[in-house]
Amino acid sequence: GKEYFVHVRPWRTPQDLDWWLVLAVPEADFSAQIDRNYESMLMLSLVSLVGTIAIALLTARQIVRPILRLSRASQDLMLGKLDGPIDEDSPITEISMLAYSFNEMSEHLQASFDQVSLALQESTEKFTTAFRCDQNNGVGINRIATPLIKKVGAWV
Repeated sequence: GKEYFVHVRPWRTPQDLDWWLVLAVPEADFSAQIDRNYESMLMLSLVSLVGTIAIALLTARQIVRPILRLSRASQDLMLGKLDGPIDEDSPITEISMLAYSFNEMSEHLQASFDQVSLALQESTEKFTTAFRCDQNNGVGINRIATPLIKKVGAWV
């Protein structure tokens, strides 16, 4: 019942004798080692697969987290919430540059909103003064409103 691997090779002696060299090895002698190597290779492959998946998930997390932070900040900006700068630290240079640009844009928008708010407040005060003067002598509104209308027209 045992299976053997056999290798036969001709061999000629210097005296012109023809011999046949026969090597017979029981299959079980080396197939056990092959089976052990197969199991080891399978385990190493599975460990490599799990390791690769873990590294891919960690890498994806490092990429996605700052992008989600930027997304939330842009939604807050859309809703008028200019709370402050977002974190620009990221291991990915492009995301750091994007965060920096977003912070710069937020600062410029905040400055623009502050400028418009101040101009609106000044306009309100001038119109209030003009209407009070107009009620008293009827001339004040024309004197103040004309330069304001020119200024507003320049903005548009």
